[in-house]
Amino acid sequence: MDIKEYISSDILDRYVLDTVSEQEKKEVECMSHIYPEIKVALDELQESMNSYVSSYKKEPPAVLKERVMTKIITLNKENKSNPKIINLPDTNNNTSSSSKTYKWLAAASVLLFILTAFLYADIRSKLYTSQNETLVLADQLQQISESSAKKISDLTSKNELIAGNLAMFNNPENKIIKMAGTEKRASAAHATICWNTKTKEVYVGFSNLPQAPIGKQYQLWAIADGKPVDLGVIDKTTDTASMQKMKVTEKAQAFAVTLEKSGGNPSPTLDEMYALGSTN
Repeated sequence: MDIKEYISSDILDRYVLDTVSEQEKKEVECMSHIYPEIKVALDELQESMNSYVSSYKKEPPAVLKERVMTKIITLNKENKSNPKIINLPDTNNNTSSSSKTYKWLAAASVLLFILTAFLYADIRSKLYTSQNETLVLADQLQQISESSAKKISDLTSKNELIAGNLAMFNNPENKIIKMAGTEKRASAAHATICWNTKTKEVYVGFSNLPQAPIGKQYQLWAIADGKPVDLGVIDKTTDTASMQKMKVTEKAQAFAVTLEKSGGNPSPTLDEMYALGSTN
């Protein structure tokens, strides 16, 4: 199964937003238990969702409750100061009472209209804001998903590189030669030669080798029967964890690394030797 493709799909986003089916929910939970990479990506998405909810949680404005209560108290006082008295049929009294009732109902209707308009505007504003925030959140979730996929890709590449090196070192046909840095040039430097005694292929890896100056390049040599044999220039930009393939050599009693002009020299500059190792 392609873990990177699974993480980069939208199923983890929909799981966090609770829009997946029951079957998909069980699938995500199962996969997160099997693959640590999916668990990490899922935890990051859930943490982002929690942060988003906490950041945008809002309480209704306190002033709204205060305005409504003040209006209710005012209307209640007016009603008490002008109590409605119901008598036996009397045209004049009925007209006065009805007028007061209509006034009270009109005031209540106006208040209700104002309150409804305010709530509608507030809800519409929050809905618009919420839609924008959802788009921002979706973009953040996508970025997290892509970042997690890249981390997994990098880890996979490094694991493959390490596995390749281990296979090379464990091959009985390969002879491993350790090269130490020279005290004069690079005492902390180390290099490793992997020489296949059957195919005569040579690989080199290094660590703590100083950056070559502009116009200069490191060159690998095999010392065979007392004579230097050019094995090619070293690509210092290569990851130090990788092994670089060099030229083949039939014989070698030792290997050496010197600093030469870019492109290499036909013969080594002995004063510029940075590493040396014997095959014995």
